[in-house]
Amino acid sequence: MQAIINKHLKTITSSTSPTSASFKTSNLSLSQEDRDSIHQTYMSMDPHKKWEIEPGVSVEDRIYEYGKTQNHEHASHSFILDLGDNDIDELRNIAENARFHATEEFDADWCRRCILDILCAYRWGVVKRIARHGKEKDLIMRVYRAIDLAFDDLWADVQRSDQLSSASSARMNKDRRALDGSLQRKILGTKPDMIITKNMVEYGLAEHGYDDEAGVGSKELVERFIKLPKTMKDMLVRLASEISNEEYKIRQLKVVGFSHTHTRVTGMIMNVPAGYVCRVKPLK
Repeated sequence: MQAIINKHLKTITSSTSPTSASFKTSNLSLSQEDRDSIHQTYMSMDPHKKWEIEPGVSVEDRIYEYGKTQNHEHASHSFILDLGDNDIDELRNIAENARFHATEEFDADWCRRCILDILCAYRWGVVKRIARHGKEKDLIMRVYRAIDLAFDDLWADVQRSDQLSSASSARMNKDRRALDGSLQRKILGTKPDMIITKNMVEYGLAEHGYDDEAGVGSKELVERFIKLPKTMKDMLVRLASEISNEEYKIRQLKVVGFSHTHTRVTGMIMNVPAGYVCRVKPLK
């Protein structure tokens, strides 16, 4: 892949840079030969590989059209979009429109939105004030909501309505029917602070806590190392039953979990790579 990128960059820089202005400190006038070379490079671009900013319009198209208006060497002639070139309105407009495609590049668009959101919260001291005298729900609404948004493109539901885990309830009540046919009293399953579901099946959860005890509080330790992984395993077992316990498919299953305490977040993935042991791997 790197070799392809290097070859592509070499082709562009060698064929678009004005022949008479290589490594000069001043930008020289473009010759007709220079313009022909730039046009040839532009025409050789595959339309399907361009950076599309709206249907039928790409960043390459906008840069090429802008470069045609310049009589002296400019970065646009090498198809470079300099976001620091704020003195030129045309390039600023290109930069503003050169956004991630919200559907085709969901992860990148999600990152951009969440970073801007959290930076704004820090700028106005929102996070600092919540950390000092806020509540658990304040952190969820202003900080941890980024996790909720991460699953939108999967058409999954992120629920924070204090609901029972159906997977946990299924495990706890598997022997509810006694040998004599009577029903034992139903045992309530765990109540995660967040459950991720799709088509009524659970794929992940989160546990929250506001009090900051430097990572050694009883609530945080119990939830992080006992309640969270046990409920994740319940979900994994339930998912296995949904695929008829086929071993090959079970090895592909993963359940996600999050532990939030104050402003700390720990993410983890559980799977069954081999044997009977469920492996929990922290996210970095």
